[in-house]
Amino acid sequence: MRRHRSGEQSVANGSSGSPVEQPAPGRRTTLLTRKRPPVAKASMNTSTSSQPCAPSSCQLRRSGSPVFWGATSEAPLYAGPLGEAIGVVPAGAVLLEASRYRDVFGGWWISTQCDDGTLGWIAYSHATVAPAADDAAAASSWCRVYDTRATPAAASDSEETLSSRAALPNTVMSWRCVLPAISCAEVSRTAAAHFLFCDAELYAHYWSAVHPREKTARDWNFEYQRAVEQCWLAAGVFCTDASISATNPPARPEAVPHVQLDTLIAAFRSEAERTVVQIWKEATTPPPCRQVAAHPRFPDQVYFHGGILLRRCVDTPDGALGGDEMAMKCGRAIYRNLEIIAHVAPGHALHVPLHAYCTFGGFSFLCSAIPPYDTANLVPGDRSTVVAMEDSGAVFAGTSLAPPPRSGFVSDLLQGLGRALRFQGGDVPLEWRVYAGRDRRLYLSQAHRLLPPVLPPHRTDLSVSVSSLPSKPLDRLVGTSAASCLYASLLCDCVRPELFFTWPRPWLPNECVCTPERLAKRASDAHACRSEALASQSCAVGAWIKSEGITRVAGTLGFQFPVAAPLLSVESCTMCSGEIDANELRFGVCTNPLQCCHICMHCYTRLVFEHPGREGACADRLDQFCPAAARCGAGCRKAGSFLLVPTLTDLLHANGLSLRYLAYVLHRLPQTTRGAVEHWCHVELVARTAKHLLQQDLRTATTPVEARSVCAAFFTSLLQPAGVTSDRFWRTRLGPALQSRFAGVCESFRLSVPSLRLVAERVASLAGVTLSESCLSSLALLSASSNSAASHHGTDCETGASRRKVGSPMIATATDTGGAFIEIEHIAPQTRVFPAPRLAPPSLSPETTSDAGAEGKSETIASVRGLVERLLLFWVGYAQEGANDAQQPFYLDESFLHSSLWRLG
Repeated sequence: MRRHRSGEQSVANGSSGSPVEQPAPGRRTTLLTRKRPPVAKASMNTSTSSQPCAPSSCQLRRSGSPVFWGATSEAPLYAGPLGEAIGVVPAGAVLLEASRYRDVFGGWWISTQCDDGTLGWIAYSHATVAPAADDAAAASSWCRVYDTRATPAAASDSEETLSSRAALPNTVMSWRCVLPAISCAEVSRTAAAHFLFCDAELYAHYWSAVHPREKTARDWNFEYQRAVEQCWLAAGVFCTDASISATNPPARPEAVPHVQLDTLIAAFRSEAERTVVQIWKEATTPPPCRQVAAHPRFPDQVYFHGGILLRRCVDTPDGALGGDEMAMKCGRAIYRNLEIIAHVAPGHALHVPLHAYCTFGGFSFLCSAIPPYDTANLVPGDRSTVVAMEDSGAVFAGTSLAPPPRSGFVSDLLQGLGRALRFQGGDVPLEWRVYAGRDRRLYLSQAHRLLPPVLPPHRTDLSVSVSSLPSKPLDRLVGTSAASCLYASLLCDCVRPELFFTWPRPWLPNECVCTPERLAKRASDAHACRSEALASQSCAVGAWIKSEGITRVAGTLGFQFPVAAPLLSVESCTMCSGEIDANELRFGVCTNPLQCCHICMHCYTRLVFEHPGREGACADRLDQFCPAAARCGAGCRKAGSFLLVPTLTDLLHANGLSLRYLAYVLHRLPQTTRGAVEHWCHVELVARTAKHLLQQDLRTATTPVEARSVCAAFFTSLLQPAGVTSDRFWRTRLGPALQSRFAGVCESFRLSVPSLRLVAERVASLAGVTLSESCLSSLALLSASSNSAASHHGTDCETGASRRKVGSPMIATATDTGGAFIEIEHIAPQTRVFPAPRLAPPSLSPETTSDAGAEGKSETIASVRGLVERLLLFWVGYAQEGANDAQQPFYLDESFLHSSLWRLG
């Protein structure tokens, strides 16, 4: 490898991709020609460039005796766990077990090696609970016919030894594992032990002790709340058009409040990013010399600067959440939940401070404005939670151990919010709290948990081979998890918001967080626990994802189903000039940043399936390209680097699936079109894993020069199509990380060389790294090495210019290894911040959507008037010290009440 002063780094030349290896193989596997397996496998057309790579024999060979399984009846053969049926195993056939795998829903799968080296999978059992009649039916298709491990137990045998001899997979899963539970006291201890959940205590500390001393710090919370209220006022939430015209201030266009809010959000985002970068720069600076002040109790985790509270998403030294990776997931989940609540809560007179989630230098930060309240301003209180915090010794100074009784008005507000969020009976999560602010606003706190979990709980350590069976049953594995880790898992492994709001039935907000009485009932009454699990919407969602959800996304990606979501526009195909309907996939073929040239899926399938068969065509179907389709004048992409529209991430999310199911979507792709579309799944799997590894590497960098060097070295290892460095990187880093992060990745696969540009673009986009266009275009040279004349003469299809004309001193040096190089323009933070709320409150209940006309308008006015009247009475009766009337909401102003609401009477 040749490293240049300019920050570029050469990429080794090669013509074959690097397979994702298991962590243990002793040699690199090679691509084998696909043959017909001993069982009846369905015929299919596959791409030779993206062909799965045969695992080496040492990966599949058991250290002990072989295990054979006999088919008692005709059974299907699958492409992978939860995958597409690709053939039929006749009754009486005997298969040699290669490995075992347990999917995230509890079903057992057994693989067998085919003649071509690939793995075929049989479904041993789909059961997640037992005993039941369905379990016996599911397991009756296969029986063990030979296994010498089934020997009598010796007196000295340990439990681990007995488990390793188990010939039959353990399909028993208790109902308490299907529907786990954590007590309110354990939730409180988790919140008190980790700074990510200490909202009220941190807000109180900084508002009273630090914020007043910073005269230059902006009051982001007040500006945000006032701007949001102005948007809701302009949308007619608090009054009708007549009442708006009757107010004292002159009426302004509706766009003005939103422009102000957008400007404020952009400024908050910029300030948060600047502070995060400053924290990164001061990592090695002594604390007295730092510009960003740290919290005295959490010196390396919590910061305050410019009126913004920043919490680094890392775990505590004792691993309360299960590691830094889980802490980052918790921070991302907290932000997502608060973003949803921020859209709905203002319509119910409840408020959330402005938040942002920023990632830079390998660390993520949860950033928020500071609301003006103290821990003593708790309005609704739960005595059991406070007692639990007191018993754990985690009560902060100023925390009221005797909270006031729950206010009926605040309970009604929470119930209305719960109904708007589609919670059954208007209930809300038990740990939610409401605090009275000094600006006469009611603030939600501890609102970290919102979206229900997908049940049964997902576990990434269920993929096991024959030689390493689990030493303990699943029940005990789940039972030994710490309460805080279980809470973190329930917080992160939840349903998508798209599925949450479109699910046909309301949700139970506290299925897994229980009161002590309910927890004791579940532990003592197995029948009651079973009844709750069968009626659980979270369990129903898990069953839906396992069957229809994965099938819907795989069918859409495989050209079998129309695109139902997300919404697309109608446009013209730049190759055939035909119309691309709104329910069809389309593919970006140009290198223009605007992505303006798209072709339809019919032209795409003809390009990748018909051209390789013609004489003189490229052997790799993904190496095809269509220059005439790039009408904008920019370069033309090769088929392997076409941009999928919508993106695979958008396709999964819009259909209610998280990316954790991507490997199962890959297994369930239709075999007829798999060779043309599977590389997008491979690219996304690799890119998501590579982003995680790059973030780990960036944590060691302390200067911009070091960060660029780390990124250049990482991209060089990732994008090499062949070589010792590439082999070591994929075998020791990327392969194991990919299998640990994505459940269902059970077999190595080969990335197509033409897809390397797409990998580079996707990793750079996820990591906030900007690669130069010349760097991305140079990756096309890697796949052109098989044609030396074309690689050194003629025109580059992705740049549209002569290669000799494009040359520069840096690129000329890099051509010694094929012409590809890495050039990083800059590295920027990746930030998500609250968007502007909707113009109108969401109508999520049938009662609100059925109202129309004058009757509905009058009912809305009456409800708003009643809400404002109760707010006035609440604040009249709530004596608060240090209240600031100048910052109170506009609807509590006396002039507004007289001129607007009361005039309507």
